[in-house]
Amino acid sequence: MAQASQMDWSYISQIERGKRNVGIDILDALAHAVGASVVDLLMAPEGELSENGTS
Repeated sequence: MAQASQMDWSYISQIERGKRNVGIDILDALAHAVGASVVDLLMAPEGELSENGTS
């Protein structure tokens, strides 16, 4: 993913662990790297609820 998104692997690791916040430009690059849309990345997996009980 790091190579496909042209980002350093340690930066992506920090995003995955919740150590970094990302802007829309980073979300767009990550979405393109995995063949998804930004909306796909932001949606909760089907059947999972957020902390406030909504999907």
